Amino acid sequence: MGTAYAVVVPYQTFHTKTRDLALAIAGEKLWRKFCPTIGMPELADDPLYKTTTDRMNNRGTLIPKLQAVFATKSYEEWEKLLLANDIPVGAINDIGQVVEHPQVQARKAFIETDHPTVGKVRGVGSPVRLSKTPAVVKSPAPTHGQHTREVLRDVLKFDEAQIAALTQKGVVK
Repeated sequence: MGTAYAVVVPYQTFHTKTRDLALAIAGEKLWRKFCPTIGMPELADDPLYKTTTDRMNNRGTLIPKLQAVFATKSYEEWEKLLLANDIPVGAINDIGQVVEHPQVQARKAFIETDHPTVGKVRGVGSPVRLSKTPAVVKSPAPTHGQHTREVLRDVLKFDEAQIAALTQKGVVK
């Protein structure tokens, strides 16, 4: 079903003139508000689409109609219109757009660490923000095999002979 949700319709992504949008229309109250907002008030009372179950059962005819409508405007136009009418919508962003998104910037979601072999590395910080005990990244991601011996010895309780045998066979680095 791709991005679609099986029991709520429409609850998926749609193409616009500029980029995809994600839409979530759960329940009849939101459906009745959504239809006139997109310029299709007749869908609200159409017996094929009136209830969540109706829309689920008739997904095959509804989704193409909605896709045709969303293709008429840019994402930016749809976002402004839908949000102004309290319709849940969001952009589908590529990695560059995510990194530069104002919310990501405001939360300082990316951090830099010093990696022992490649220098400065930019990565994702902790999403948890606690005022009294803020998360701290103390080290970069480990290098390949960096902690193998410690895990085998201290966690799995392998002796040196067992570790040497695994290393010799190429099972571990």
